[in-house]
Amino acid sequence: MKKVFKSIVILLLMIVISPVMAKEFTISETDIKMNLDDSKWYVFTRDNIKNNKQLKEFGISEDYMSTTFKNGNIYLDALKIINNNDYIELFVMKKTVDKVKNISNYSDKQLESLAKELAKNEKTSDYKVYKTDYKYVYTQYEDSGKTIIDYYTVINGKGYTIKTQKNTDFTAAEQQEIENIIKNISFNVDKSLKEPKKGLNPVIKDALIGAAIGGASGALYGLIKKGKNKQSK
Repeated sequence: MKKVFKSIVILLLMIVISPVMAKEFTISETDIKMNLDDSKWYVFTRDNIKNNKQLKEFGISEDYMSTTFKNGNIYLDALKIINNNDYIELFVMKKTVDKVKNISNYSDKQLESLAKELAKNEKTSDYKVYKTDYKYVYTQYEDSGKTIIDYYTVINGKGYTIKTQKNTDFTAAEQQEIENIIKNISFNVDKSLKEPKKGLNPVIKDALIGAAIGGASGALYGLIKKGKNKQSK
């Protein structure tokens, strides 16, 4: 009995301490680095779509991906297929913010008021200020039949929306996985940049809201599913 118990303990320790097979993606034209397990995620960036074998396998053209990235202010598009009818898609999006350099310089109370305004736009009551080494505004809401979780921040005068979406509700484990991804994001912060004003006056708040990219984005899943169906025929 003791041997069995010892074996179970060793197995559990191996699971706990075993490294996560994550690859670091340095996303061009941004200040962001992100870790994703590319054995579970299909990961596309503006840099890796040329002659991309996975895109060719799925019958998705480079031109389509390039246009999607540009039109949607998208710099990374990652897809995790859960089963034949369910998936999680993750985007990194960026827009310029004229009035703010780094929202981590603002107080939690000020950012809570921003979160409330964003949540009002997205018709949700699920919002908060989320903190790692950086501050984010978190919202979860429904749009176009999808459940969406957004983490929004501003670094070096650029508004970053890390958006995840799926066509069913996120499980607790999936939400934790997304949160772990956010926790491991790093930014190359230009500390020489100073805020023009410390308070979130209406003009600054409008600029921040304008740089937050809400709503569902164009999904790859349908295209990939079509590609797989073609291959199986």
